[in-house]
Amino acid sequence: MDKGLKTLFDRYWTSAGWKDDYDTSEEDFAIAKSEGYMFDDMPRRTHGEMLFLTFSVFAVCWIPRNARAMSKSS
Repeated sequence: MDKGLKTLFDRYWTSAGWKDDYDTSEEDFAIAKSEGYMFDDMPRRTHGEMLFLTFSVFAVCWIPRNARAMSKSS
């Protein structure tokens, strides 16, 4: 098994189940990241921020507007 893949599994999982604490050395994290198994953590967002982002995306992808665009393009 690749060292990066082992690091990924060891970071989040034990034989007892999911881990509550994520303790990974910077060196192991860098290896796993370079092998494409891990990536930098996402910024923490509040519930309100996530709702705002969700509705912002919905406004851009509004279904009737996209349906009209698709029907006019064919």
